[in-house]
Order: sequence, then C-alpha cells, then structure tokens
Amino acid sequence: MNIGKKIKEVLDSQGRTAAWLADKIDINEITLRGKLNRNSISADDLLKISIILDINLEELKMEYKELMRDDQN
Repeated sequence: MNIGKKIKEVLDSQGRTAAWLADKIDINEITLRGKLNRNSISADDLLKISIILDINLEELKMEYKELMRDDQN
C-alpha cells in the first residue's frame, strides 16, 4: 500500500490540494509533495493528516492487512 497515493486520492475526492494540506500541517508544499511521492510520511504527520482529512486509520490498517494477506497467497 502506498500511503502517499492514498492521501492524494483523499485530497482529490475532497477537492483539496497539497498546498492546502501543507498549510494546515505547517510544512512547505514541496516538502509535503516529496513525502507523498516517496511514501515517507512520518507517524506524526500521518496523525495530523488523518485528523484534517478525516481518514479513519483503523480502516486504513484493515486495507493494509488485506493487501499483506493477498501478497502472502
């Protein structure tokens, strides 16, 4: 699972931009875009983003578990 891609999908579905999100979590837009593209979101940033975008981390965790299970089969 690519968390950066998931966050971009949520942003698109909400009609929001990376610039808007970067402002909300108080980081540079280029820095945020780099983190999303490299799939290198820190736990702290992920928690902030999940609150701002209303991403349910439990559902995200279940999606990840399913993908891991599929990879093992």
